[in-house]
Amino acid sequence: MQFSLHRANLFIGICLLLLAIRVDAQSDSAQSMPAFWSDTIGAGTADSSSNSDSILPIDPLNSALAETDTTPLAPSDSTDIDGEIPNFISSRIEYHAEDSIRMNKTKEISYLFGNASIAYGDISLKADYIEINWNTKLLYAKGSLDSTGNLKGNPIFDEGGKVFDAREMYYNIETEKGRIIDVTTKEGEGFLRGDQVKQIDEGILFVQDGYFTTDDRVPPDYFIQANRIKLIADDKIITGPAYMVVADVPTPLVLPFGLFPAQDKRASGIVIPTYGENGNRGFFLRGMGYYWAVNDYMDLRFTADVYSRGGWATYLQSSYNKRYHHSGQLALSYNVIKIGDIELPGYFESRDFNVRWSHRQSPVARPNSQFSATVNAGSGSYFQNNTTNPGDFLKNQLNSTINWSYNHPTQPIALSLNFAHNQNIATRSLDLTLPDMAVNVQRFYPLERKYATGGK
Repeated sequence: MQFSLHRANLFIGICLLLLAIRVDAQSDSAQSMPAFWSDTIGAGTADSSSNSDSILPIDPLNSALAETDTTPLAPSDSTDIDGEIPNFISSRIEYHAEDSIRMNKTKEISYLFGNASIAYGDISLKADYIEINWNTKLLYAKGSLDSTGNLKGNPIFDEGGKVFDAREMYYNIETEKGRIIDVTTKEGEGFLRGDQVKQIDEGILFVQDGYFTTDDRVPPDYFIQANRIKLIADDKIITGPAYMVVADVPTPLVLPFGLFPAQDKRASGIVIPTYGENGNRGFFLRGMGYYWAVNDYMDLRFTADVYSRGGWATYLQSSYNKRYHHSGQLALSYNVIKIGDIELPGYFESRDFNVRWSHRQSPVARPNSQFSATVNAGSGSYFQNNTTNPGDFLKNQLNSTINWSYNHPTQPIALSLNFAHNQNIATRSLDLTLPDMAVNVQRFYPLERKYATGGK
């Protein structure tokens, strides 16, 4: 009985000791928790269980991104930054959240919930959740799950007009370095996606396990896969060993390296061909050639097609446009078709050409004269043999007009020249109208006095 009483007293003593430790811990926690921790800015509240000191994982990359500069920056409820502005702040920082904004003043961390956004210089970030560490100058953003379990509000990062869609991202405001998880961005005429992207300098990105494609569908039907990709913004994309994937099936088309232009502006370069097979003409390479950006007003594009059964084609295209002066397009094509074996019956061969030209002159370039041209001419069988467009295939008329007119600035005289071409493909008839010249003179009075004092 005494032994049982002794055990009971020991148990009660242990319980009282544990209760004292818990009360003391709660007291310390209450003292360290700022009074404004539960205050919110904006409509609504957020679950307090999600407001830990930091949701940033311990990661060597984050340690590399976070600088050792300990200059504090105490956040305030407003979008203005009070007190002395640290050296790394070069412009106003504005942040907003539709749900709430919570702050940990001790650790200098702000938490933005619900359609949050940050703007700093030419940088803007939008996400459903954003965390700002004012001490390390590190931003962290991610989406959140909605009531149906789908991810919403993924980060959208815009830096100087370059937009990145991601699942998660880290960014250091001071060093302008960051890491983006599962990112997609548009580069030139294509799209670049990567599982992880690191920005080591402004405009230079390194992509791990990524691909490049010109297909805007998600997921794309075809792309070039590479384990390592380097992107130089508005310049080029460089890859290591890469291979082509079509319909999620890897192909044996392997490249030791890849170099793709990623410029929004025009640039001269090689035009990559497409390959395939035609039932009548054999295997082919189409559209291989060269694009030449002559100057700011004119370009040239020379391409060719080659077929395994002997056919070939060449194309020359040019566009020109000088503001307030003139603009137009020119397209020349010559196509040799060979179907079958020359030594066997049923062999077919044709040689076709086509010329298209359109020219427009701005009315302000030469107010007293106007020149315009619309030319569409070629061999009668061109469209039947070289197009899959039903409208062109059924076309039986080719027409051209070239006009020039002139109005004398001081005399009532107008001159016009017209050239016309009409070609019937079905009957193979051709009508040409040589330049028609017309001179129009308005009524005038040769004996009219310059300074009249009476009637005419």
